[in-house]
Amino acid sequence: MKDYNKIQESIDKSFQDFIVQTLRLNGDKLKYFYWTKEFFEVIGNLSFQYYTLTLDQKEKINTIGDFYFESDHESIFFEVNKNSHRHDILIKNINKLFSEKNRAGQSYKYEYLKEYIFWQILEKVATSSKNLSKEKVEQQRKNFLITYLNYLLDNGKKPAYEEWKDYKRFTLTNQGQALIAKLDELDKKGVDNKKLREKLNSLYINRSLESKLHFIFSKEGGGEKEELRELLDVMGKEETGKFYRGQTDSTWKLNSSLTRENTFLVNEKEMYYEILSLKPDAFVNDTSVYERLITMQHFGMPTRLMDITRNPLIAVFFACNNRDRIKSDGTIFIFNPQNEDFLNFEDDKLELLKRLYKNKSGYDEPNPDEDNLLSEISFIRGIAKNQRINNQSGDFIFVGSGKDIGDKLNNLPSMFIIIDAPTKRVLLEQLESLNIHGGAVYPDLTNLSTYIKNKYTKNNSDKSKDDDFGIDLTPKPPKSKPPSKVVSEKIFEDSTNVEVKALVTNRSQAIEWTENSLLELKNFAKTNGLVLEVLKKIIDDYLAFSTIPLRDTIIEAMIEKPTLKQRKDEGERLKKEIIEFADQFRS
Repeated sequence: MKDYNKIQESIDKSFQDFIVQTLRLNGDKLKYFYWTKEFFEVIGNLSFQYYTLTLDQKEKINTIGDFYFESDHESIFFEVNKNSHRHDILIKNINKLFSEKNRAGQSYKYEYLKEYIFWQILEKVATSSKNLSKEKVEQQRKNFLITYLNYLLDNGKKPAYEEWKDYKRFTLTNQGQALIAKLDELDKKGVDNKKLREKLNSLYINRSLESKLHFIFSKEGGGEKEELRELLDVMGKEETGKFYRGQTDSTWKLNSSLTRENTFLVNEKEMYYEILSLKPDAFVNDTSVYERLITMQHFGMPTRLMDITRNPLIAVFFACNNRDRIKSDGTIFIFNPQNEDFLNFEDDKLELLKRLYKNKSGYDEPNPDEDNLLSEISFIRGIAKNQRINNQSGDFIFVGSGKDIGDKLNNLPSMFIIIDAPTKRVLLEQLESLNIHGGAVYPDLTNLSTYIKNKYTKNNSDKSKDDDFGIDLTPKPPKSKPPSKVVSEKIFEDSTNVEVKALVTNRSQAIEWTENSLLELKNFAKTNGLVLEVLKKIIDDYLAFSTIPLRDTIIEAMIEKPTLKQRKDEGERLKKEIIEFADQFRS
């Protein structure tokens, strides 16, 4: 008979596979700086969702459940209530699974045990029957994983996985203990920081980076501008650094806009010359390849240049100021290069940049007898070619194409500062009082006008609707979870031509959408399980600007998200199909 120990071994193996897959995403050597339960929910695409089962499916589940424990049906068995929704399940006589040694805490173990066993039974049902979708089996796997993760975190359990051992509870670090002491003081004053305490209890940091990590949290009952003062104190230490880079999502690795996307890297030369030929007047004052790259970077073209700033306030602004990532933690990377590490913008070594665009491949292997600029990471002084660069105190890191360049980039910062997502709003308000806002950082007329418009819209109406920073920071209701494939098909079936006619009125400059073409679009979206509006934007961008859709954009458009292992193949397959579908409109 299967007992608790045998089942627990299988549970740990399944959960460890998930942990390895998530923390070593895409096989990279470097793991994430830290993780929380929310991290796994986002990066691991975990969520607990209910779903329906037919009466026939429930009967098959109960038949397998009678014999799952290799015992007669009157002893221990698993069953689903036929007269209720999917999640009314139980394991009868579960206490018989446990011996005297492992009986402690069995009531807490029951929840993840039944979710795991239910997943195993669903896999057997799906194997023997075509009526049960893979999506439901995968959702049950996620239900088990999130339930077991909650059990481990709530009970302070430490699995013996190396990937788990590499992380340490934040509350056991010096910074964590100091923060807990402050919260204790505030508790005595009647200030409630319950939500922050819950977050801290589920926060684990990478042990190897403990000395280089610092977290910024906003506390209830804290002093005025306390968060910004703490940030500047850490950033201003002599041993910490003199240059900074802010990113609005802490799961993003340090990389340039060109080298982080393989499609751009492969077409580097073509992209470089295409923008030069389409907009030559924008580059008439540029006297070198480096200056051209700065101009391209300014206008949003992917390049090997990565912006850094000498102004810590600007880095804080960039780590917080992004509407789409307002619910994600931000990161500030701090660098401490020596003066001799910097190349002047007139340095002869920068002439080597010409070699990037010589050959058809777009990259010429560096000569080992020459300087290794093209294969390494270099700090380069910026040129104040426009007011934006001047206001942002901008310099650059050049990202070469050498071996292990990703690891070298990850080791480059002297410190990483993580800004807790709710603290972003607080910091933006504090920066505003110092004249650091969208209108100052982006001083061109369009962005300045947007900043002023939003500011006075706020002052003349409900203050909760707009903010002073050129972005809407009003808390939004949580987005509904993507429906399952079964539900999404029902949505498409219930759709009427009203949806299509509404889209016709909003014509794109890329294509003159008609009701017929939009019906084709709708059918394509239905067949491939894509969100209609997102698919339309992808095709508009492709036809108007020849923008090849990125894999992440395509994944975002998918109603049913693939697993991490499936993302690459599914993304590439759909990209090819979307491009082929869009090309038919060119004629």
